[in-house]
Amino acid sequence: MLNAALLELKSKETSFNNNSLKGYHFDQRLLQAVNAWENILGQDKVSFQVESYQKNTIDSHREIPAVLKLSTTEEVAQAIKIAQKFNIKVYPISTGNNWGYGSSLPVSENCVIFDLKAMNKIVHFDPELGTVSVEPGVTQQMLYDFLQKHNSPFLVPVTGAGPNCSILGNALERGYGITPHTDHFAAVNCLTAVLPNGEVYRSNFSEVNAEQIDKIHKWGLGPYLDGIFTQSNMGIVTQITIDLKKKPERIEFFTFKINQDAKLEETVKIIQEILEEVGDNLSGINLMNDNRVISMSADFPFDQLNADGSNHDEVFDRIAKKLHITPWTGIGAIYGSKEIVKAVKKIIAKKIKKVAGLTIFIDRKKIDFVKKIYSKIPFLQRPFLTNLIEKVDSTLKILEGIPQKVAIPLAYWKNKSLTYSGHDKNHNPAQDNCGLIWFTPLIPLKMKDIRQYTETVKRVCKANKIEPLITMTTLSEKCVDSSVPILFDRTNTEECVNAKKCYLELFEECSKLGYLPYRMGVDNMYLATENKTSFWNLVSKLKDSIDPANILSPGRYCPV
Repeated sequence: MLNAALLELKSKETSFNNNSLKGYHFDQRLLQAVNAWENILGQDKVSFQVESYQKNTIDSHREIPAVLKLSTTEEVAQAIKIAQKFNIKVYPISTGNNWGYGSSLPVSENCVIFDLKAMNKIVHFDPELGTVSVEPGVTQQMLYDFLQKHNSPFLVPVTGAGPNCSILGNALERGYGITPHTDHFAAVNCLTAVLPNGEVYRSNFSEVNAEQIDKIHKWGLGPYLDGIFTQSNMGIVTQITIDLKKKPERIEFFTFKINQDAKLEETVKIIQEILEEVGDNLSGINLMNDNRVISMSADFPFDQLNADGSNHDEVFDRIAKKLHITPWTGIGAIYGSKEIVKAVKKIIAKKIKKVAGLTIFIDRKKIDFVKKIYSKIPFLQRPFLTNLIEKVDSTLKILEGIPQKVAIPLAYWKNKSLTYSGHDKNHNPAQDNCGLIWFTPLIPLKMKDIRQYTETVKRVCKANKIEPLITMTTLSEKCVDSSVPILFDRTNTEECVNAKKCYLELFEECSKLGYLPYRMGVDNMYLATENKTSFWNLVSKLKDSIDPANILSPGRYCPV
């Protein structure tokens, strides 16, 4: 199947972007369903303006016949009952900002979108225990504003994706961040979901007069079923309750530079030692290669590269030298009391010194002081320094649980028609025609594996004329997740083909080594689910039992 997909991409190199829209034929079933939705839910709930939902960063297309804009669990239940009655496929989204994985696109053609962004209530908040219940449309910014309004000391589980992304959607995709509670679904204690037949599922204790316990205890009693609603098409989750972490007395950001690629293995060993010794007081530690740091620090050098790319390495080496960017850069954060942070800093500095020399530690007081002095000395101000200070400030804010757009500019790096400008604007990479596909495999935190993985990514990306931008984030002292953004110019047919081909080859080559993604985009889920393993066989049986007509999100993390 994978080889066939590669051959198909190759055959489309000359006409890859000439996707003509095939108007959807509104058959009798769909007309009946639309009439029923309008009669029961109201005409304002049904829309045929679908263009914005079709826009994405992965250069793909789906026919979408209609959109339902739903605002309560009861409406979702009514809507899916009608879909079942008339055999209409549906696909729910939260905010639709799943950039790099498909945005609002369904996995399969001709699904009616259930848009849940109007479900944006913070249903419950316990200021003593630090639990909060949110609906799909609640964004990172909404939760932050709510906590600020209530003068609450808790951190928002932010990601680099930005303030307008869904808390619930990220948790259900098992997303992660670098604040405490790195694994966002691990912080979900209970949930509410609408099943494909319209029944409403609630976590075990909530229905037997123990809702308070449900909100503070993840596992309940009996088989654990909440997990089948993550990365699946078994139900439409309309509410989750999550644990929040209190902001500690001190949060200190640290960074270090590895000036030789040959020191990567030793650096991996030292990071593992640090995590084993003080892991409970650390965020995930990020390692980024030079190309990834360049993508955060400078515009893409379109005007410096030869047409055939023959001077590529020379140009990027020159940029790295100019900006003092080393082969690898590490960042992380320490959380805790003043005494704990002081002790952990000593341990980190001592260990990192073996490979990097100086480790720089920055807290809120230091960065605010630097910003104040910098603003008062005009002759020191340079674009590079301004950008560096902004990046450090934004990174520290993320560590403090403050939503930021620090990662969004990346999507615009190879967008020739629109340059990212200003954090005060409402950027949307999908609507702005950016090209971005995420490849996010898991790798053992072992010296041999990290080297083998990074060399594979560099080789495959360069063969497909894609910049090898590598970040590795520790999920524990044993495992890292790597995020590789495949960036391309959506207006260039060859680059679109190369980007998709690059993903397929990365998946194939890394699969051979045992490094598989922790999540996948809508175009590539079949690469995993086509395997006839006992796991996917059981998933199919569960789906057949819960949704025999395959109405809900066909193909999403489930064999078709």
